[in-house]
Amino acid sequence: MKCTHATAAYLESVTRAAFGAMPGGFGGLIDNSVFESDPFLPALISLLPYKETEFLPQIEAFLNKYYPLVNNTSLPKDTLIEQSIASAYSIELSYLVRDLANAKVIAK
Repeated sequence: MKCTHATAAYLESVTRAAFGAMPGGFGGLIDNSVFESDPFLPALISLLPYKETEFLPQIEAFLNKYYPLVNNTSLPKDTLIEQSIASAYSIELSYLVRDLANAKVIAK
């Protein structure tokens, strides 16, 4: 499945903020043109640093909720994600990444 350019640009900003990466960071992987055709990738990249923390249940709940909606393999790869789903997914991802980052800072 794929998402709109606007959604991909937002996902890029969330992912870059998670790592403080510049555009095209991670060897060009953090880029909206990549995320347009693989909109679940930003979640995997952004949440990776927290996978071995006490936040794993929250991460798994998010991934389990959105994986079938954003990466529906029963549909053609060029199928556009419904905009309401894409918006909810990208906003919830940004809040989760923000909350995890804030909790990590407080825990230190």
